[in-house]
Amino acid sequence: MKTKLRCLPPLLAIAMISMALYRPGPTSISAIGRGIHRRVESAAAIGAQRTLPRPLRTVPLDGFIITPADRRTLLTQATKWCMVKGNSIGVRIHALRLREPAYATLDQHDFAFYDDTLAGFLDSERFRSWAPDAVPILFDTPYGAAYRSNNTSVTGKPYLGGLMHVDKVLSTLAELGFSLDTAVTTAAARRHCLRDVLDDSLCRWKPERESEWSLIAYCHYLGSDETAWVSSKGDKHSLDEVVQTVSRQPPPGTCMGTHRLYALAKACMLSRDEPSMFSAAVVAEAEAELRDAVRQLSVTQRLDGSWPAQRRFSSEPSAGMVTRDESAYISLATTGHMLEWFAIAASDLRPAPHVIRKAARYVETELLTNGEMHFRGPRLTAVTHAVRGLLHLCAGADPTSGAGR
Repeated sequence: MKTKLRCLPPLLAIAMISMALYRPGPTSISAIGRGIHRRVESAAAIGAQRTLPRPLRTVPLDGFIITPADRRTLLTQATKWCMVKGNSIGVRIHALRLREPAYATLDQHDFAFYDDTLAGFLDSERFRSWAPDAVPILFDTPYGAAYRSNNTSVTGKPYLGGLMHVDKVLSTLAELGFSLDTAVTTAAARRHCLRDVLDDSLCRWKPERESEWSLIAYCHYLGSDETAWVSSKGDKHSLDEVVQTVSRQPPPGTCMGTHRLYALAKACMLSRDEPSMFSAAVVAEAEAELRDAVRQLSVTQRLDGSWPAQRRFSSEPSAGMVTRDESAYISLATTGHMLEWFAIAASDLRPAPHVIRKAARYVETELLTNGEMHFRGPRLTAVTHAVRGLLHLCAGADPTSGAGR
């Protein structure tokens, strides 16, 4: 009861934002119709579409525990430095992915930062309050609405900074449990819902586009009868094609190739829960990619439990000397990203428990011993992946306890 009472203010705040911004009417109904992959014949068909995302599932490591005090230290440090660097959109979206463990651990005063961050990604006006000089983040499109990224198709302009990955916001909100009916408001003050953002993503998806975060979002939001669609250009696509695109992505890939492994781990886990979502051949190819990564990791792990950046996962700087701090940053970034996909992968598609435990203890020790260097350093966003991976590997972790709040 104590937790629920403490969490009531942020819940009311988000509810008030949604009530103020979203009114079912012509905008939302027409947006559903605009989504080419979502052509419907009746109100009953609209009601049958999936609204709530599948919950985020983690696979904790048996016997791996982080003490409550250390958990609080990690989240307090992460929150502190995300607040300090809070004018960065990239930092904000990485911070938002820590919202649920923060909700369960931090005091209300500290948690307010996460409420403010969430509100900014749902409402362009709130976004301007903490990024007044930034280019707007959410735009109207012919197919609904879209968050900008380094992809130029949303704004028609070159990279505008902030969000590096296509569908990073949509996938983050999906993993946090937010319904497709959640209200969002664009820079033009037009009201939409997350369903419009999903519609736009599907309408504009193509194999040449960065697809890891799109696959993550689709695994949470698409129903078993929504795995094939027609793009805005009339091309037929499918969820199988998205998985294959990620599976066959040439190295190294973004963020040392680890986002690719995270997306594939999620798709493979979903295939075991709902086999009809993918074809068996596509799943077999994705599982083979994960097993190949596991083989590489098993023979390249250092004695301290870390991994250097590898060819498949990128490479360390090749020019000049690599300083001790730079080497430590790279090792933590690589190993922390690995932990994050280990935490959602099926037990037979990730390294052996002793390999994961050794890596987790390395990251935990490094962050608790040299935390100031890492949290205030140039790779804070990578550090948030490490913290999230650690917490999800903890036995008894419940990442969806506050889904959709």
